[in-house]
Amino acid sequence: MIAIVLLNYGQWKATVRCLDALSLQTDPNFEVWIVDNASPDDSAQQLQVLYADKPSCHVIVTSENLGFAGGCNVAIRSALLDPECEAIWLLNNDTLPNPDALAALCRARIAYPQVGIFGSTLLHYGTQKIQAYGGRIRPYFGWVENVLDVSKVASVDYAVGASCLVTREVFDRIGLLPEHYFLYFEETDFAMRARRAGFSMRTVVDSLVEHEVSLSMPSRVKLYYTGRNQLEFFWRWFPLALPLAFFHLLYARVLPRIGKPRELEAVVSGIVDFIGRKSGRTQRSL
Repeated sequence: MIAIVLLNYGQWKATVRCLDALSLQTDPNFEVWIVDNASPDDSAQQLQVLYADKPSCHVIVTSENLGFAGGCNVAIRSALLDPECEAIWLLNNDTLPNPDALAALCRARIAYPQVGIFGSTLLHYGTQKIQAYGGRIRPYFGWVENVLDVSKVASVDYAVGASCLVTREVFDRIGLLPEHYFLYFEETDFAMRARRAGFSMRTVVDSLVEHEVSLSMPSRVKLYYTGRNQLEFFWRWFPLALPLAFFHLLYARVLPRIGKPRELEAVVSGIVDFIGRKSGRTQRSL
């Protein structure tokens, strides 16, 4: 059995669309864990009413916003209590998986038992345009980037968290997703830990998933967490590249936002909080 984890925050209609797409999967051997991450609207009530009587769909409501990893971990812990659970499919609620998306991931899992994390091909929502085949870490430049060329899928360093299948063995060996990032870079850090433990990554090209990026994420929130956590990630894994990560943020995030005071404040605040060694959910008003 595959456990599918969907995290919801104030976007219950998107979650329903995703679940409707999951109902069309050609591989029916799955159960769904929906985590409402303390949504500020009536998402929890809506989802509980719609799915409370479905035995293969579990709705969990958290008492506070735990971030991406924290919310997912609540469901992962529950799913792994079932000895029949063989893998976890982390799937963003703002996605529409192709009907064969899960079956393709499961075929790859059987064909490549040494692989611990399988990523899907992400498409821009409503199109066939490639969004990412996965991600690459560029330590000599201080940033990470999406892989857009199918000929380079063998060089993928991590699966994008919008759609990735993680085997039970990975969680058993290295533990759950890192919660100190709160948002962004969790899957990148997790992939590094998995690689260090001896697992490899693989992109399953024929597992197609449409993704509507950051549907519930205000731009200033994204700017803050991506900037702060980019520095955090390189400090943890490639400390010699940290000056390059600082330079990249200055060039790609700070300078283009001169004249945009609210966005500039978000980027600078993330840098300041990294220097102050602040992690988790920020208390700043973004």
